[in-house]
Amino acid sequence: MASLTPQTTIMTDTKPPSQQHPQKQQWASLADRLNPNRPAFDEQLKSSWKTLSKKEKKRIITQDRKAIQALKSRGTSHSLPFEADTDDHCETSHVAYAHIAPILTYIAEQIGTTP
Repeated sequence: MASLTPQTTIMTDTKPPSQQHPQKQQWASLADRLNPNRPAFDEQLKSSWKTLSKKEKKRIITQDRKAIQALKSRGTSHSLPFEADTDDHCETSHVAYAHIAPILTYIAEQIGTTP
């Protein structure tokens, strides 16, 4: 794994994120790391992207695609004894909980309990 900064890493391992050694930050897609409007934006990667060779860019993009595919295929090998809707197995992100936390705190205060 090559590192651009101590906090930001580029995945150079061909293994999916679940099989790599623990990192300082949670894995983020290449699109998220190159987009300044995303929380995982990596300014150093964005600025160096133009100077990377086509071969290096292709390698990084291929790794990103493999990692995304590995994430998509997680948990799909289990058969269930019933018909399941794939949307029933989605996880709620911590960001969604953070969005509703203020209203839940307000409601708890109004009914006299703690959140």
